Amino acid sequence: MKQSPETCRRLSAFGNLGDNETGLSETALVLAGAERPGIDFTVYERHLEKLTDDVTAYTGKEADDPEGGLIMRVDALQQILARRFGYVGSDPAAGIANTPEITKALRP
Repeated sequence: MKQSPETCRRLSAFGNLGDNETGLSETALVLAGAERPGIDFTVYERHLEKLTDDVTAYTGKEADDPEGGLIMRVDALQQILARRFGYVGSDPAAGIANTPEITKALRP
């Protein structure tokens, strides 16, 4: 499948960024767009923003703690993904397919 010039431009731009400059969710959405041209990412972007806001609200200022902040954010994300949004992850033994492409994994 031939990619649009815009998709190629955006993917090339990611290659020029440093590790700490690359937005993981934005990159995942652009890669999904390469597989699914014409998809509207607005709903996925809103959902990712909601997840971010919920994790921030769940952890509060404790997430900034240099010793335990990262663990707290990971725990918050797990709780929010599993309990609030019902994500279960991949488990081939249970018949749950591995869904690495973000627009197939997210259920906004």
